[in-house]
Amino acid sequence: LYKLVSERDFEIRQLKKKIEDNNSFISAGGGVTNETAATKIIELSKKVRELTSEKEVEKTKCKQFQKKI
Repeated sequence: LYKLVSERDFEIRQLKKKIEDNNSFISAGGGVTNETAATKIIELSKKVRELTSEKEVEKTKCKQFQKKI
């Protein structure tokens, strides 16, 4: 379970980094339209939110198993 939690943490960090990179690229005036950028940001934000909730579920399961032991 700890491995799953750490994997989810890693995925979340990667997605957050992608969001930051996309935001900096957009700020630098990259060839992406505002609408495309907004869509990508929303998509990545949803993915981060989903992975965060999955991570919390795994943490809860881990704590429950530890209490049983």
